[in-house]
Amino acid sequence: MDIHELIGKVACSILTEELSDHTPEAGTARFLLDGLSVAQTVAVTRAVLADLFLAERIEIKLPKTLFEGHALPEEILTERNATFYRSADCDKSAFLITNATSEEGQAEDMSLHEVTPVGSAQLMERLPAWVSVASAGLALTDDARVWWEKSLAGLVQVGSTALERFARYVVSTREAVIDEGHPIVEALGYALPALQLPRDPAAFAGIKDRSRRHPSVWRREFVGLRRKRHPYLLKQNPNQIVISESELRYAYEKARDVIPALVHPVVELFIESRPGWNSSSEALANCQWEHIKPLFEGLAREKANLGQDTQRFYAEGPADLLSIEDEEYLELLVKRKTTSAPEDEDIVFYERHRDEIREDRKLKSSWDKFIYGRPLETDDFLSGLALMMETLNARSMSGVQRHLTIRCDSVTKRDLRGLNTEAGLFFSLRYAGLQKLVGPGATIEFGALMDYPAVLQGWRDSKDKSPVNRSVAKAALQLRFQLELETTDFDGGTSIASAQLIWKYRPDVISSQLADDWERLSQHPFVALRCGREPGTAGRRPGSIDLSDVRTLVPGYDRDRGSLVPTYRRERDLRLNWKANLRTAREQDLISEDGSEQLKARFDAFSEGYEEAIFAFRQEGASNPACREQASQYADLLDAVRKLAPGDRNKELLLRPLLELGQAPVGDGAAAAIVAPWHPLRLAAAWRKAHLVRQVVRTVIELPGGLEGDTKLFFRDLAEDMRHVFYPEVVVSWRGRKPALLALVDSQGDYSLHERPVLEGAGGGETNDDATAGSNCLLDLTQRYLNLHPHERANMSLVLYNCDSARLPQQIVEGLGDVNDDEDMRCQVMLRHTDGERLRDIYRAILTSASNSPEVLAASEVTQDFMARLRISVIADQAPPPDARDGRPYDIVFSQDVISRHASVEWYRESADPADIATLLPARWSRRRPGAMDDLKSCVYLCSPVQSREGWAHLSALTTFLKSDEGDRDGKRLLPVRQLDFRDDRTARIFQETHDLGAWVVNFDE
Repeated sequence: MDIHELIGKVACSILTEELSDHTPEAGTARFLLDGLSVAQTVAVTRAVLADLFLAERIEIKLPKTLFEGHALPEEILTERNATFYRSADCDKSAFLITNATSEEGQAEDMSLHEVTPVGSAQLMERLPAWVSVASAGLALTDDARVWWEKSLAGLVQVGSTALERFARYVVSTREAVIDEGHPIVEALGYALPALQLPRDPAAFAGIKDRSRRHPSVWRREFVGLRRKRHPYLLKQNPNQIVISESELRYAYEKARDVIPALVHPVVELFIESRPGWNSSSEALANCQWEHIKPLFEGLAREKANLGQDTQRFYAEGPADLLSIEDEEYLELLVKRKTTSAPEDEDIVFYERHRDEIREDRKLKSSWDKFIYGRPLETDDFLSGLALMMETLNARSMSGVQRHLTIRCDSVTKRDLRGLNTEAGLFFSLRYAGLQKLVGPGATIEFGALMDYPAVLQGWRDSKDKSPVNRSVAKAALQLRFQLELETTDFDGGTSIASAQLIWKYRPDVISSQLADDWERLSQHPFVALRCGREPGTAGRRPGSIDLSDVRTLVPGYDRDRGSLVPTYRRERDLRLNWKANLRTAREQDLISEDGSEQLKARFDAFSEGYEEAIFAFRQEGASNPACREQASQYADLLDAVRKLAPGDRNKELLLRPLLELGQAPVGDGAAAAIVAPWHPLRLAAAWRKAHLVRQVVRTVIELPGGLEGDTKLFFRDLAEDMRHVFYPEVVVSWRGRKPALLALVDSQGDYSLHERPVLEGAGGGETNDDATAGSNCLLDLTQRYLNLHPHERANMSLVLYNCDSARLPQQIVEGLGDVNDDEDMRCQVMLRHTDGERLRDIYRAILTSASNSPEVLAASEVTQDFMARLRISVIADQAPPPDARDGRPYDIVFSQDVISRHASVEWYRESADPADIATLLPARWSRRRPGAMDDLKSCVYLCSPVQSREGWAHLSALTTFLKSDEGDRDGKRLLPVRQLDFRDDRTARIFQETHDLGAWVVNFDE
């Protein structure tokens, strides 16, 4: 029995079971050989034709161009596409079709949801069928059959076993029973070379009889064998560090006497071969493990020292490769442990000398393990996947072909019970269509994860007492993924580079409500959104909005904080309102009959495309073409309204509802709005990001030699791209009937917060800018300052000047607490503000906020007590600034966006040549507007100066509410800028006072 014959017979058993109870009244059944190779499909076809029961009940239809050379009956070959037979009439009980293509490992992308798949997943679920077919003619006891089945169940739970390799293991086990006379447990160990493991009949001897009926026990054994023995066949140790030829030869010489002479030629050939799985590895795997184990036990067990190994490598090469700083660094590295996370200087050294280190496989492997060995943690799986390509690209060898496998540790329904329900629903929605996105060069093994809504519904239908998991424990809020990049080398061997990715779900951020909002949105895509900030009390202003803390938001639906889609009401349906407004405009002769018909047609086209994108997002994810197409239809509609319905009344009736779609105005407080992931332009941004990830993943896979050049810079730019929201960056919002321009200030996931770009009037409220970048900058400068002035460690002082955010001082305090573990470190973080009322509001917000490190934050207005390591104090504005001639009393004065918030908004006409939305990356365009050398004004664009056609349509539409509509003149359109005049008295006062206060003055600003 060969492997294809076995696969064919197992498929027949599934088809027989499916058709055994089939009645003519049930209609025609339709089975799809899903993802099977041509050879596997031929084997199944021949098995069906040879089965009398199935031959008379199944009509087989295979594409003629693919199967006409395989000696199959002419009547089963067809010129028609498999999709045709989805609804075609059939004289028999069932159709059997395939989606195989001429390219191995690829399946045709068809809409075949109405058929029953029979693919690798379904075949490997029917384990009794495998044992029944493979044990035919063998004198096995009932216990032996059960043990065989449970062992295969354990192997399936391990994952990463392809159908053909699985079948080869089953056939090899059968041959071990027939040819070698082994009992079934020993036969399972004897057949291990089929799984790329050394042959060992005693591998499972330690499993007790009563435990052999539990798949989990077998799974543990297979995992242990794969972790401990498989790397040796690839010339790696269990830590994935390459074993050099010299080490193997030395170990062989020591163990030569205890290795049987018959095995010596095999071992010697293995030592001389390339690392990875190849014919030499396979030959060694077919040797008894007891015979070859001394080779690997004889490897030097002394702990490697990365610093010494690197010094030794450079000592044998040219003398001018290392600078004095590099040599000093390596001396320090020798004394350090390299088991912890790498520091900045480690990464800098590796990036500087990567090409040289690559010459020594073992040293490169050790450095790769050190730099990239720790799992990457992320709350955006797509971004994490793209960035993990850097690790896999660095750790993989050159070759001729690559294949990526992405495996989730939680694949079974039992595993998913431990996952937080909201986390499962979010992941299955946001990352739907992942297999189609990465393409045939990658295999996604997520089990039931992507069908989580159906799994959850199944638990509910079964009247499960606890189908919903609300746990916020660490294990319930994260998923661990294994990524393996398998490279086939020039000799036909294979090597695997692996990495880990941990995706974390954050239940306290605004995106935690995405799945619930999308469920309501699917029923009414055009409902107007609603959002509010926590109201002010006792004379206080309303609080600020933090997208990373849903407690700062008022629920838009029920009691779900962070939700934006409210309960549906007809008066909040923007589609109904727009159509009614169009009729009103026509009745009042504000628009012509022809213009009305054109706008209605444009709106109907957009409405249909937008609805399709919302529905398709759940099935196909962000990469589905509908997300891109609806943005183009949206732009057509905006341009049509602008040109066919001019005038203020028409803009209010027809343009405003379109600009409010997917945008939630924030009630109370200063003008603000939240742009949701289902905004027409944000859907296009999600499509662009998904295709950016696909481009990176496919490039690494399709270039077997790997990415070349400055990959560090490439992936740093990629990380910036993935963090940016793309579009829209500016929006217009209304307070009553007055429009206001809002600019991007913060983002979380696919959500973004927009506020006024400058302060207007006295007072105001706390700003909501993302404080992460500013706090990181100040922490870095603080470290540099202490390095230059170490005597200041016991008396360090930081001043946050005109700080309008409560998050910045808190992040600074917590950051300093994490960085400075030295007990001699004493630092005060002080607030100073020119507006006493705002200072009190910020200070009150700090005191009432729930800090993650309350023991670090000890606020005080009346003391500068250095008994506390860190303390926030307040300097009242009434105190006059010190005279610079008397010395500057503080170390560092930090101002974040202080200057820019005292600027003004202006509009400049710029070139409006549209860029292709499929290639545009807004984060890579500078926001600085060029100016003359002697210009005393500084201008910064509030959005990317380069826009796609869709972006220009949106900008032009919102511009009509804020500036006179001058249209497109000479290929130029208006762009909003934040303009600072250095002759302004307020700016001069800020500069003067900050420089009188501190030795170092830092303006973290545009």
